[in-house]
Amino acid sequence: MDQHRSVTTTTKRQKLKKAGRALKKFTLFPKLPPELRDMMWNIAAPGPRIVTVDAGECFNLNTNKFKMRFASDNKVHGMLRACRESRQIMLRLLPIRLPSKYWKKELRIGHHDVLSITKPEIFFEDLEYALEYELPIPVAISQIRALSFWITLSGHFNVPRFVQTVRSASTLHNFLFAFKSLQTVIFCISSEDKVNDTIDEDSFPDFTTDFDPKPLDTCQGSFFRCAKAHEAALKKTMQEWKDEDQCNALNIPEVKIVAKGWPLKPLPASEETGEKHSQ
Repeated sequence: MDQHRSVTTTTKRQKLKKAGRALKKFTLFPKLPPELRDMMWNIAAPGPRIVTVDAGECFNLNTNKFKMRFASDNKVHGMLRACRESRQIMLRLLPIRLPSKYWKKELRIGHHDVLSITKPEIFFEDLEYALEYELPIPVAISQIRALSFWITLSGHFNVPRFVQTVRSASTLHNFLFAFKSLQTVIFCISSEDKVNDTIDEDSFPDFTTDFDPKPLDTCQGSFFRCAKAHEAALKKTMQEWKDEDQCNALNIPEVKIVAKGWPLKPLPASEETGEKHSQ
């Protein structure tokens, strides 16, 4: 009896081991050709995202060590967990690898994603410190193409010292030197009040640059003017620095405003309905 039970237990263990090996090779849609599966996964892949990260304080006073590590509140996309095939496609679409605060983990970002750093004024101070003392900076920083900063409905800018900080030629030089691939700086405004530094949205489907500049009410008016002021100040600072320093080696990124919850610009007469056009 005991011998029979032992044989049965061994058989069960062998079956479980085989099942475990089989699961590692599991592929969704196994009857479809690989080309069609790849096409389906690419269609299911996310578009440009807002990836919100917290860099914390990079310099540890207790250990006197400098490390840039990031944490994100963005949800892990399901394709990274669906199966090995979908994960490989997602890793290919998200080549930028930010080091994570969590051991043996990393944050994956795509070239079309927009990075939003919480408490960025602290991060930029740490970044300038690292460049000054030639401390290690993650390679991923030089691969980021777009940064976003949020202005709340009350008119408060979550980077109060950002424009003032980059007015210094050396600071701006360090900022652009670190973000070598930076193409766009985006000021995001929304009809929803954002009192926290964390951003709930992880994509741009409802944000647009093609919005009506005439606000609906007083709050939106101050909101829009605040965004325009920061946009103009940053553009002016960057251009003045480039003209004075005569340094053409560094790219000056485009600065723009995107809005959510604003009415779209009215269509030109030529694009409206035939009835209006005839008038």
